[in-house]
Amino acid sequence: MELPSIRLRWAPLAIGLIAVTTVVPLELRIAQRWTTDFNLVDVLQNLLLFVPLGISLSRRPSHTILVAAFATSMTVETAQIWQFDRFPSIYDVAANVLGAFASARAARRYWKQPLCFLPYGHAVVPVAIVAALATLVVWRLPTQPSRIVDWDPEFSLLIGNEVTGDRPWVGTTRELRIWSTELGRQQVHAFDPADPRLQTSLLYIDSKQYESLGGPPRALPAPAGAHIVDAVTNTGKLSIAVTLVPKHTNQHGPARIVTFSRDPFSRNFDLGQEEDRIVFRVRTPVSGPNGQATRAETDAALEAGRSARVIATYDGGIARIYVDGKPRARANLAAAGCSIAAACDSALPSMWALLGAAIAVVILAVRRHWTVTQRAIVSIMASAIPVGAQHWIGLMPDGIQPPAWVPMCALLGSVAVALAYAPPSREERISAA
Repeated sequence: MELPSIRLRWAPLAIGLIAVTTVVPLELRIAQRWTTDFNLVDVLQNLLLFVPLGISLSRRPSHTILVAAFATSMTVETAQIWQFDRFPSIYDVAANVLGAFASARAARRYWKQPLCFLPYGHAVVPVAIVAALATLVVWRLPTQPSRIVDWDPEFSLLIGNEVTGDRPWVGTTRELRIWSTELGRQQVHAFDPADPRLQTSLLYIDSKQYESLGGPPRALPAPAGAHIVDAVTNTGKLSIAVTLVPKHTNQHGPARIVTFSRDPFSRNFDLGQEEDRIVFRVRTPVSGPNGQATRAETDAALEAGRSARVIATYDGGIARIYVDGKPRARANLAAAGCSIAAACDSALPSMWALLGAAIAVVILAVRRHWTVTQRAIVSIMASAIPVGAQHWIGLMPDGIQPPAWVPMCALLGSVAVALAYAPPSREERISAA
């Protein structure tokens, strides 16, 4: 069968691209302030991101382009206030508006083709197939495991310092608990130590209050350490809860609040303070023998003299830190083990959207005439293929378990293509006949 040329309108593709790369969250945190830091790479990325939107608006008046780009940019930047690993910035807004406006003016001046369409020839099908296969290949490249497998039971379980005495922490701790499971967000938010689900996996509890003055560490019972290693390596999961009051926020190292280690460079896990931030490190093959290669670190979460309940949890793939029940840090160790880390974490929404869009392009290319209803059916069919494949056989690396709604981004990608699809004009239909 001869595959016809098809055309796609720019606007739906541009909006879909912006949505899946900036708005769809993998996980939410507490609201953050806008940053004033300037990052050249980030600015360039934002310039390029809004180029398709600018092309789609190229026939509009200049003030319409500016208003539309500014409104879109403010919307996506505001949404990033609640997203891990994204930081809203006025520089990003300026870059977005500049990228849209400059591309619109350039397209109006230099592009002789109709600017509202992205024309495709007969190569559209192989290009779409290659894009889909490339996504799958990236996911199936060799990975490093993130499971807890190599902990040392001979390490010391300590509060307030290392055995070597060179990572002192000053403050008080109480209500230390350790489990061989992860704590979910709801469990953390409504934290109840008496919860039967937590009692079965509880490995260690110490309700005493300890004051650390910067001297030698307080060693916890050695049998407790061996029991923790056995249980945690069996489940591959870990959670730590402790209520603490730092004496001051000028502590570095990170200063050891709780550590299960031999020295400053060899540990099973530690929970420490770096100025006004909390640091959580877990030893795995991908994070290294000291857990430093991929660690979870909060923003400014501590105040001198103020009590804080800190819960650090690791589910075998992602390390998280909660302070007073609120999510403050996230580190995807499983994604760090992928050949391309972003492809297993921050870029997952856009990669799933690409899969859905590629399949929709292939289906749309086999016929010239589609009604709106048919296009809607095509979009659902196109997205169902990769979502079903993920459910039945798995497409992503072992240990990568995105939220359930992330694969549904395939639907967003296919819908964008369906909305962008431009049926042949009457003249084209007559010519083809």
